Amino acid sequence: MLKKNLIKEKNNDILITAEIVSDDSSISSFSTDEEDNNRLGYTTRICVFLVCTTLGYFCSYMSTHFIGTLETNPYNFAILYSIGNILSLIGTLVLYGNPLQDFYIMFTKKHILPTLLFFISMGLTFYCAFTYHRKLVFLFISLQFISNIWSSYSYLPDSVKKCISSICCRCFE
Repeated sequence: MLKKNLIKEKNNDILITAEIVSDDSSISSFSTDEEDNNRLGYTTRICVFLVCTTLGYFCSYMSTHFIGTLETNPYNFAILYSIGNILSLIGTLVLYGNPLQDFYIMFTKKHILPTLLFFISMGLTFYCAFTYHRKLVFLFISLQFISNIWSSYSYLPDSVKKCISSICCRCFE
C-alpha cells in the first residue's frame, strides 16, 4: 500500500521517493539518500531514453512490414511489435533515473490497471502468435496500444489531464 510520495529537488533533477507500508506496519523506502548515488546521470538517462525509444519505435514500425503475412505467419509481426513496446518501456523507466523505483511505481494503485493490461495483453500476444490464433493477435496488439496510451496518460499531472480533456471536448463538439 502506497503511503506517500515525496518529491525533492536535487541538482535540478526531481527525485520521487515512495514509501511502502507492509503488513507488519514497518516502512521501507525505495530510494534513500544513500541510494541517490546509484541514480543515473542526466546525460546518460537522456541518451538511454532516446536510444531505447528510437529502437522501440523502429521495431514497431518494422513490424508493419509483416502485416501482409499475418494470415500465414503472425509470429514476426507480433514479436517485433511487442519487442518495440518493451524497448520503449525500458526507455521510459530509465528516463527518471532509477529504473527499479519506477518499475515499482508502475504497480501502485494509480498505475496498476494499465500496467497489468499491458503485460497481460503482451503475454497473450506472444501466446496467440506462437499458437497461430491469427485473429486474436490483432485484438491483443490493439490492447497493447490502448494500455500503453492509458499508462502514459496516468503519469501526467492533473493539470495536464484537464487541458487534454478540454481540447478533446472542443474537437468533438
